[in-house]
Amino acid sequence: MSRKLRYALTVGLSLALVGWVVYKVRHNPEWRNFDFSQFQAMLLRLDYRFLLVALFAIYSTYLLRSLRWREFLMPIKMTSIANLFTATVIGFGGLALLGRPGELVRPYLISRKEAMPVTTQMAVWVLERVYDLSMIIVIVGGVMFFSLDAEDLSPGKTRALHYLRTAGLSALVMTLFGIVALVLFRRYWNTLVPWMMGRLHFLPGPLVKGLRSICEDFGQGLSSLRSSRAFLMGLLYTTLVWLSISLGYFVTLRAFGPPLSEFSFAAAVTVMGFAIGGSLLQVPAIGGGTQVFTIIALTEVFDVRPEAAASAALVLWLLTFVAVVPLALILLFRERLSLRKLRLLAATE
Repeated sequence: MSRKLRYALTVGLSLALVGWVVYKVRHNPEWRNFDFSQFQAMLLRLDYRFLLVALFAIYSTYLLRSLRWREFLMPIKMTSIANLFTATVIGFGGLALLGRPGELVRPYLISRKEAMPVTTQMAVWVLERVYDLSMIIVIVGGVMFFSLDAEDLSPGKTRALHYLRTAGLSALVMTLFGIVALVLFRRYWNTLVPWMMGRLHFLPGPLVKGLRSICEDFGQGLSSLRSSRAFLMGLLYTTLVWLSISLGYFVTLRAFGPPLSEFSFAAAVTVMGFAIGGSLLQVPAIGGGTQVFTIIALTEVFDVRPEAAASAALVLWLLTFVAVVPLALILLFRERLSLRKLRLLAATE
């Protein structure tokens, strides 16, 4: 995606979110009468024991992601888990501070620390995205279709259950077809890529070249799964990553007390699904999309009052996106890097 198109989409989605917030404030009595003292009181009454459990669950995902990355690189080179963990923490810190471009920091740091080509790390990064996206859809879609029931929703929102189940089933079906397509692509990508590029001769040369590069990186990433061990261990670590994040959401909501503490695990995972969708629109160091979509889930699906929804959205964002920043800055200093260098790296890559 070109920078201009990415910028246009970001601006468009940001305006849509701002429009939704303005509409709610102007037309919804609960938002017009937002009680800031109640919002503050909910934050002060948090049970920090639950927050510590949630923080541990979120931090454990960085170790699990490092172990998964090592598994994917094992056919090529035995790497240091310490180097991978350092790069992972700094990478997610860069994501929180720099927005989506910060995701590219991690492959670069791993390539530098392990003396491996950046292209190899980008291929692993693509493979990791495939695993994560598939697991998110399986967990969130499966929960929406199989586990979420009318008791999880407020009486006035039970009609939404049909739409949530339909969305969950649709996501599961699309994921199944996607996995089949990936298996076929993994096996035949050396033949498929030239064939596909040959059918796109009517497109501008630079565009075809870019598409070829993306497809080849994707194929190389998938080809790193040369053994059943790599596939199964990747699946195991991915499952543990997203179960830990789901646990983090569930436990964080428990820290607030009623009504949020009464959410079932299925309801918490549904909120997580909305938050992940919103995370695609992130303003560096501010977030935005994550908080707004979390609030949408809590108020529109579960009929939670705005004060509770806003406080939960803020704390969930801090735990899942920002809590890694202090450790990332410490490791950044140890690696003799700076935020300025990370910005330049993110912009260049």
